[in-house]
Amino acid sequence: MNRITTIILASVFAAGAHIAHAADPTDASLRHAKVHFSDLNPTSIEGATALYQRLRSAAESVCTEGGTRDLASVTRVKTCTSAAISAAVADINQPSLTAYFRAKHGYTNAAVRQASR
Repeated sequence: MNRITTIILASVFAAGAHIAHAADPTDASLRHAKVHFSDLNPTSIEGATALYQRLRSAAESVCTEGGTRDLASVTRVKTCTSAAISAAVADINQPSLTAYFRAKHGYTNAAVRQASR
């Protein structure tokens, strides 16, 4: 199997005025982590679960803001982590991983809920 990796990218949030500025994707200040998963079978639930855990761990390490614990920082870290995981899952585009992600985040019946509106 080819060496498979994905990269978690997280923008560095701008300080001041409680506004996080979106970073340019070509900006060198973007933090990232490589997540290797060539040893996993992401088409199985076990592989998808393990891959999700790796993505979550990488996103948390990339998004952490150096020990600040104020409410705004905690909110930024959670938002960053969620966005990084979501982007990585979409980039990998593996149905088992996507299903696991959706179940983990309460999207299991999103299509049914959307259709019933």
